[in-house]
Amino acid sequence: MAALDSLEVRRTRTAAIAKKHGFDGLVTASAAGIAFLTGVDPRPLISRPAAHLRADGSLTLYASATDREVLAAAGYGGGDVQFWDHVPGQPRSVLALAEAWNKAGSAAAEGRLLATIASPQTVDGGRCILAEATRSKDEDEIAKLREAANLADIAYTATVDRVHPELRVYEIVRNVDRSLRAAGGGGWWSLSESEDDLSSTAGFPQEGVVSLLDRHPEAGVLDPEVPLPFQLLPLFDAYTGAAATTAILSRPDRATREAAGRLSGALYATLDILATGVSGAALYEAFVAELGNLDATLVGFNVGTGPGEVLVTPGSPRVADDHSVITLRAAARGRHSVPGIVFQTTVLVTASGAERLDVVVPLRLIELY
Repeated sequence: MAALDSLEVRRTRTAAIAKKHGFDGLVTASAAGIAFLTGVDPRPLISRPAAHLRADGSLTLYASATDREVLAAAGYGGGDVQFWDHVPGQPRSVLALAEAWNKAGSAAAEGRLLATIASPQTVDGGRCILAEATRSKDEDEIAKLREAANLADIAYTATVDRVHPELRVYEIVRNVDRSLRAAGGGGWWSLSESEDDLSSTAGFPQEGVVSLLDRHPEAGVLDPEVPLPFQLLPLFDAYTGAAATTAILSRPDRATREAAGRLSGALYATLDILATGVSGAALYEAFVAELGNLDATLVGFNVGTGPGEVLVTPGSPRVADDHSVITLRAAARGRHSVPGIVFQTTVLVTASGAERLDVVVPLRLIELY
């Protein structure tokens, strides 16, 4: 959990940004937002909590009474907690609270209270405030993101050590989950937490440190003749790791090898020019220039306590911020409903360039035969 002084700095900064945008506070129910402001990962909680940040930087966490023991075990401190009685069949409890806060704040003389989940009119503003507050990382956050990336490296090793054609999908995923917990990981996160379209491929299963991409739910064994792209999404102290690579359990054909080589080269070309101030459009253009006729896409987005703003898309005017942490995922589509090829890495961006935080996960086709 983040030190209280680090949390106070983040809350004060976020409150100042909210004030700059004309609001007297912030209400968020997003997992990433709550983790950033409280230092506690809300994903394991039974009910969806909400955090209310005031103009002076003080914070109240609202949660279901059913989560009282979980929060106590997580060591939450540095803010007030108010519990509501959980009523089965009423999942909109937090939404109702946020709507009430928003109405009260809108009538206040000093400004408006922002409720990020209250209505469509306030969602965009809330995302803007949290995005601005979380773009550049402090040293405490960078240290945690390094640990999360290290867990991704461990998860990669655990995956390739266990994969063989006779092993069932769930066995792979659960074995790796256990390895990560033994190494200090606190679970996993999901791209579904973001309202932006970050998932050009579907993962199975969705709730696990390891997701096998381009696959439908199944309990069967793996096909050694097709690529096996897999994504690694571990958590460390509520901070996210994000990496991916692709294995194949038999000798690949020439087309598969060439596709993997082009995709890898395009991703490295992107990494070569990534630095503070470089636009998402320029990064995407560098990627496409190396693809040739390969049908592939690139998405890049900020990460911290969860998925953040999308930076890399065609024509994106957004630029990379100094000391931001960005994950880049390159994906080539498969042929005839066969899984494609995916490579992903997470980097720390500075004026001198981009430093890969996951240093073991290879951005190339892994041949396991």
